[in-house]
Amino acid sequence: MRSYPREVFILGAGFSRAVSSRLPVTDELGNEVIQRDPTRLGRSVGKQRFAGGSFETWLSRRAEAQPYLTAEQNLESQSIFARGTRLIGEVLDQRVGEALASPMPAWLGELISLWHHRSSSVLTFNYDTLIECAFQTMRFWDWRHRTSFQWGSILNYTPEGKGGLSYAESDGTGAPHPSFRLRKLHGSLNWFWSPGDTAGATVRRARLPGDFMSPNPIPEDEMHWIAPGRERFIVPPAALKSSYYQNPIVREIWQRSNEALQEADVITLMGYSVPVTDLSTTGMLAEALQNGGKEVRIVDAYPRAESDPTSVAARVRNLAGPNTTIENRGCGEAVVADYVERLVAEAGNQLVADLASTDQPRTAALHVDWGEASGLGRAAAVVDVRRNADTITVTTDPLSNETRAFESRRGSEGHRAIPKSLQDLLDLIEGSSRILVRVPGGDREATAIHAEPRPYDTGHSNEWLQLVTAGQTWLTGIRPDAGS
Repeated sequence: MRSYPREVFILGAGFSRAVSSRLPVTDELGNEVIQRDPTRLGRSVGKQRFAGGSFETWLSRRAEAQPYLTAEQNLESQSIFARGTRLIGEVLDQRVGEALASPMPAWLGELISLWHHRSSSVLTFNYDTLIECAFQTMRFWDWRHRTSFQWGSILNYTPEGKGGLSYAESDGTGAPHPSFRLRKLHGSLNWFWSPGDTAGATVRRARLPGDFMSPNPIPEDEMHWIAPGRERFIVPPAALKSSYYQNPIVREIWQRSNEALQEADVITLMGYSVPVTDLSTTGMLAEALQNGGKEVRIVDAYPRAESDPTSVAARVRNLAGPNTTIENRGCGEAVVADYVERLVAEAGNQLVADLASTDQPRTAALHVDWGEASGLGRAAAVVDVRRNADTITVTTDPLSNETRAFESRRGSEGHRAIPKSLQDLLDLIEGSSRILVRVPGGDREATAIHAEPRPYDTGHSNEWLQLVTAGQTWLTGIRPDAGS
């Protein structure tokens, strides 16, 4: 099997906006925060709207005492920052709830599957919990270890808390489940702390505000008992010397992120503008890019040419060493979904090539399995294989539990057909470019991106080959189209 390039994903506000149009980009967030505060956070009448990414800089200056201000003025700035942070939480809580009231875009499930498949590092500057909620909505199933696992693992148990808690984390008996790692460099809406805590002892993560199509917001009363006496852990982006960066939780997240960037072959910026005022991030990127040889992909709805000094490409070029390849990957409102579609197509094409040269037994029976969720089985044998042009489509039995999916078919009236074998697939594979999986009653067809051998000692065969798809085909809460 081919090893993929080590790709690190850096997510900005444009990524969350791609998931749902209800999520604001940076200055939109600032403008709504201003309007919610009775004093307009001290802004004069002519300065009550932010533009050009100025909200982050303005807020960060109020997070720290400034040498040019009096003690009284610095205290007022800190009060403004505290109110602003609280209002950011209120605005984003509302917007995340509105996003969760809608179906999850199918491309997000595909991307999460790819991240897991490739053990990707995902660095995000977004406070929202949309990725964690998507993972939870999918009831994600690890096909390698044949188990589901809690979303606390994708955070590497950092910070600790009862949200997304697994038995292994609770009793200290096991490491985080192997998967992709989500590094939230600026904190999260569901993280809480006692401000000024430089030891990290008070930082806790709480539960998520629900699933897609099933929002379950955290009421204020619940916040008091899940995080008594604490406030949201939201890191101001341009703060360099504050207690946030003295906190070992934040240092751990940033150090692991730096390691991932140093080791990356490809760095993909998804909806992230590389603001020059965020000195911590630009410094970390510059360190990773200084020796050259890496590829930087910019996935932005409105990219500008590198010749424009204000463009993301130009900002990256100023940080990069020699032989760094920088390119815009698409444009338009659907640019993130389009990029994911290309990644899925690439993985699907590679699977076809891998299967064409596989040494797996040709008699292995084909199946799909997304694990059990809420007591419902999500496994089925493949019972039909057909080809149209360069696409192979495999169709399964209706989803059932594992025992039912793997049991003997001979003489059984409860199954549609004998499972198809790997040889049936290989008979059609020459010249094909992808394999689509179709489940009866599903909303969409899903592209197979991996094949995992699966022994099963009873039933029709003791050798099976699981076709692993990008995303899922049927789940309530997942939207089959890629729009927002």
